Amino acid sequence: MAEDIAPINGERFAAVGSNMHQSHKVVVFHLAIVLSLALALFFFGLGRRALVDPDEARYAEGAREMLEIGDWITPKFNYEDRLDKPILFYWFLMTAYKLIGVTEFAARLFPALFAVIGVVLTYLLGALMFSSRAGLFSAIILATSPLYFAVGRLTVTDMVLSVFILLALCCFSLVYFYKQRVFALPFFIALGLAMLTKGPVGIVLVFLIILVFLGLRRELGQLRNLRIGWGICVFLIVTLPWFLLLMARHEGLLRYYFYEQTLSRFFTEKYERSKFLFYYFFLVIPAFFPWIVLFVSASWRYWKKGWKDAISKRPQELIFWLWGVLPVLFFTMSQSKLATYILPAFPGLALFVGQWMDREIGNWSQMKRTRSLQVACALFCCAMVVVLIASTHYYGSEHQINMAGLLAAGALGFIFGLVGLLLSRHGKWLTTFWLLVAGMIVLELGTMPAVDSYLSDRRSLKTLCEEVRPKIDPNALIIRYEGDVPPSFVFYLRHRVIKVTNDKVLVHYNRLPGVVYVLTQHNDYDKVFRDSFSRHVLIAGNAEFFLVANRHPSLQ
Repeated sequence: MAEDIAPINGERFAAVGSNMHQSHKVVVFHLAIVLSLALALFFFGLGRRALVDPDEARYAEGAREMLEIGDWITPKFNYEDRLDKPILFYWFLMTAYKLIGVTEFAARLFPALFAVIGVVLTYLLGALMFSSRAGLFSAIILATSPLYFAVGRLTVTDMVLSVFILLALCCFSLVYFYKQRVFALPFFIALGLAMLTKGPVGIVLVFLIILVFLGLRRELGQLRNLRIGWGICVFLIVTLPWFLLLMARHEGLLRYYFYEQTLSRFFTEKYERSKFLFYYFFLVIPAFFPWIVLFVSASWRYWKKGWKDAISKRPQELIFWLWGVLPVLFFTMSQSKLATYILPAFPGLALFVGQWMDREIGNWSQMKRTRSLQVACALFCCAMVVVLIASTHYYGSEHQINMAGLLAAGALGFIFGLVGLLLSRHGKWLTTFWLLVAGMIVLELGTMPAVDSYLSDRRSLKTLCEEVRPKIDPNALIIRYEGDVPPSFVFYLRHRVIKVTNDKVLVHYNRLPGVVYVLTQHNDYDKVFRDSFSRHVLIAGNAEFFLVANRHPSLQ
């Protein structure tokens, strides 16, 4: 089957490079568009929202504690060792803190930076594999995808992992399609960095895509071009030093890390993150909205001529299609499901749609070619109606937040979608596409202030902590009664919190000299008030939590 891609070789790699050099003005122009859009989407208002529970605040606080203690080896949380995730993401956060201080912006700096890098890499890969225009379509589709936009503004590991997977598959594409074996070692460096970001899952996803791709094309022998032997050595050089240092400090690390945190998460419901089986099939619709309509249409046209033709004659499209589909299928089988897990599929989804749009550009004046764009515009208009209804529903209620921006985003987005729908019926597909892009930008940036305000109020204890922090002695005893310690409480209070679930222990702490603070949820408050803290002082509270003390802070 290798003869089917004979034109894709080292000579073509040089030819593509020469062609890109000749059209460097177009490439520079497209890169400027992509970079400007990505910077605006991922950095505008980045530090405005409070760090939310649980994951954002936990990573941010862990890195802050490591920097405070001076420990660059063992991840922390609440001043205890936390070995759930590898070290690289913490190093990024600590570096940001060293550069610009411990702030929300610093905590989100590297995820946003990696989101921008991912968009640029997607453009470059699309331009190299197809054309600069295909790269432009792909990068813009990726940047405006709701899940990619959201995760790029969160302090979580998934964006960094996704970009390292993207980098690894870029290297594989250069090795396979252009016979540039020099990229084999960077392939393994990217895998090593993915391993240090979130463990083996990055390696599994990359090789799942590669092995299925090569297996379908009956070319598993092409794996030798990756220089597996040397690659493993490079991979170990990248990953082994930190694991050895951590193993020297913690016995049983390998079993805990690879069995408890990897296999148990995938095969059991131990971590209580299970969802129904087809959760991701439904999630990907809003997560890749409205481009999922184009992906379905592109997939139908790709496979309708027969699987043999699709596999043998169109390998570039095949690898991108597999890249977009296999991670979703893989995590569908997992017992632990979070929305962010399928993010690595999104560059593949975007590249598959982008190249399809570029390839079909001469046929889109036909009504049947623009039907998918019409459906996308119609669904987008429906989504804008939902935004408008939601914003007017909450107007004047306790959740009224940035309603003017929300209403403006819904109205303007609806206009863009409606105009795009009308133009698509007359074959103006390119104008329709840009109207959809504009609508998504308006939707995401316009609704962001409302979403940020809501999350800051409902998913973070920043306001409560800012109110009580000046009153609390740095050596005071703070207890979390019944439940996990909210990471945002520790981050914003800059104080260790002791977790207590036993009433007798709580009574013991209550009798200690000095002020003892207890953070409790509303449904546990009566119990604390009646049994353990019958004489108490309410220090502060919000919609979910109360902070009480056994005596007034001024009496200690």
